[in-house]
This record gives sequence, structure tokens and C-alpha cells, in this order.
Amino acid sequence: MTDLLPHRFLSVSRRCPARESIVSGSHRITYDALRGQVLRAAGTVGMEIRAGSRIAVVMENSPEYVAACYGTWIAGGVVVGLNPALKGPELIGL
Repeated sequence: MTDLLPHRFLSVSRRCPARESIVSGSHRITYDALRGQVLRAAGTVGMEIRAGSRIAVVMENSPEYVAACYGTWIAGGVVVGLNPALKGPELIGL
């Protein structure tokens, strides 16, 4: 299935590497730079999970959040986005 979102991202990042993929305030990231972050995240996550494993992502909306999500998807995981306002005791048992 090449129509899945991670595959589309990789395809676009290869076709248009110099194009901006994320603009967050004055911070700008090209598709090439984001693809690098995504593939590093996928490699890290992929060493630790099996296909379908759930990965909790606890962070503010940011370019790093995007990289973590795409990296998890590419590695075969399922992203479970958690509210970063939750504190340690609130996260236990989730």
C-alpha cells in the first residue's frame, strides 16, 4: 500500500527535498531535513518494537513531534499521542 501517509511523505521528500515541509514561527524545515529526522526516529523505534506496537508520544506540537510520529509509523508502530500536561503519576497505568 503506497497510499499510506508515511509512504506519501517519503515520496514527496524524495521529489522535493529542498521544499519547506514545516514552518513553525521562524523555524523552517525542508523535506530533506525532516526525512532525515524521521528515518533516524524510525531506526531507533524499529530496534525496539514489533509491527503494531503502541508507542506513547508525550510532547508539545512541534517539528520533533511530527518526526516522532512519522518515524513510529514507518517502523510499523502505532502512535498514541498523550497530553504533555500530564505529570508522572497521571501517566502511570496508561
